[in-house]
Amino acid sequence: MSIKISFIIPVYNKEKYLNSCLDSIYKLSKYYKFDQQFEVLAINDYSSDNSLKILDKWKKKNTNLKIFKTKKNCGVSSARNLGIKKSKGEYIFFVDADDFIQINAFKKVYQIILKNQSKDIFLFYSTINKRKLNKIDNNNLIDKSTNSIDNSLNKINNHFSLWNVWKMIVKRKFLIKNKIFFKNLFQYEDMVFIATIISKKPKYLLINKFVYSYRTTDFSSEGKKTSSRSLTNAIKTYFYLIKINTKFKNKTIEMMIAIIKNIIYVELFVLKKNRLLKYKKNYPFLNHICSKNLEAQNKIDSMIINSLNKVIIFCAGRFGRAISLKLRNINQDIKIIIDNNPYYHNLKINNFTVKKQTYLTKNYKVFKDHKILICHMNNKASRAITSNIVSSGLNKRMIVKINNA
Repeated sequence: MSIKISFIIPVYNKEKYLNSCLDSIYKLSKYYKFDQQFEVLAINDYSSDNSLKILDKWKKKNTNLKIFKTKKNCGVSSARNLGIKKSKGEYIFFVDADDFIQINAFKKVYQIILKNQSKDIFLFYSTINKRKLNKIDNNNLIDKSTNSIDNSLNKINNHFSLWNVWKMIVKRKFLIKNKIFFKNLFQYEDMVFIATIISKKPKYLLINKFVYSYRTTDFSSEGKKTSSRSLTNAIKTYFYLIKINTKFKNKTIEMMIAIIKNIIYVELFVLKKNRLLKYKKNYPFLNHICSKNLEAQNKIDSMIINSLNKVIIFCAGRFGRAISLKLRNINQDIKIIIDNNPYYHNLKINNFTVKKQTYLTKNYKVFKDHKILICHMNNKASRAITSNIVSSGLNKRMIVKINNA
């Protein structure tokens, strides 16, 4: 029997989670002749921790584990591309080294793959920190209600992660035939990869199973720390998506473009105003985004002056982290970010400590002279936060909103 699925795992300093990841995959050996049907390609991307030692240990027990080593840290895109080129499976499953798969769900998916090998892509659901954020019809294993890949992709997405390659198993021949590889990006590479796949009109199937478990391992998991480098990366992503969408008009790709434009708007907070004006001049398409950002920065500066540096940030997502970076050096006794996501609680982000909203209401007298700066990528969520704050008995005049682009 030829190898059906290649698991491609980029590995960079993941010693804490790597055993769990590999264990979840090799549990399949209890149910299948693993060596005949699967292979695992681990690309050690110049790890400086014990990741390589862990891989070598697993290699001694599993001959079908192939380890590839890079001579320098090249990034996840390069590692995955190497995996695509070296793999021999009919299908590819991209797995991150700090995540794991759900075996029982995967077994169901594997049965469907064997019966539907004319399909190019199999889509499925994922959990975030073991939480099921999507609602699916468990009575129907295969969802036939979606009449387009766009609808299917939107169904499997959630608020914490969008358009990730680990929510699909894709035919290797389809990738090679269409010359689909990851662009040299360190963020948003999945967006461009999936947008390219969509443009090639693949045959697909959406399976109603939670197969993949994504684990948030640090506060920057929803987007890397704001920096000039990540701003440049977002701009590159924007151009890639525009180029794809020019040739193949598609509503999902247009949605990706809108999100990247909002991300660029947020990333611009890392720049000082003189550099921001240079970006506005050098990138004409950024004119509106830069103007909105300048307007927001002026609003924040005015708020800081009027509140005598007494500012509370709400919430700890990408937007809030960008603002906290801008405000990290303000002279303030208590620096807090309010976020009701329990994962963030008590983490330190740019000199700010993340607290749940009950901390704010319990200590109202301490913060009654503060301004609450609401920063959120989603305007609907921003309105909900405002309503929640007011219903808690806090004064609406404390709230200042910074809208996205």
